[in-house]
Amino acid sequence: MKVAITGGTSSVGKSLIKAYIRRGYEVINISRSLGYDFNNVEYIVDTIVPCDIFVNCLHFEDIQSTLLTKVWALWNGTTKHIINISTCNTLPNFKSKDANYHAQKITLENTHWELIDKESLSPTMCLVKLGDGDETATWDSCCEYVVNAIETVTPNYLFEMAVFK
Repeated sequence: MKVAITGGTSSVGKSLIKAYIRRGYEVINISRSLGYDFNNVEYIVDTIVPCDIFVNCLHFEDIQSTLLTKVWALWNGTTKHIINISTCNTLPNFKSKDANYHAQKITLENTHWELIDKESLSPTMCLVKLGDGDETATWDSCCEYVVNAIETVTPNYLFEMAVFK
């Protein structure tokens, strides 16, 4: 199986890549620091489309929501999977230190649920809200847990989960 991960050079992205590689997946790391130009959305989408799983972990303007919409449209009716990485800072009673980051993640979450409201269960989608908690935990262990949880869910199941490291 082939996984495309945007934002794969961030701490969370690196940990997700490690978790998928440990399971034997072929991983495509789509990151600005690796030379990918996210202003060329069509090229990024063309890179993602041949994959089986799209992990949408990018933090760059509203490109995360744009990529979700475009990939979902091309994958509609398939057995592929989209995993949208958000933040626990969008939950009630959580404060975000970065208003732009918070707004981008709210836009992603709204787009996620709008697409699900179109009554299509394919591709399957999962919304993951990550957050800091235990200072002794690592993103590696947190992302290992996330990937394991996603792999054990029934394939046509849509869900949201919040995970604190």
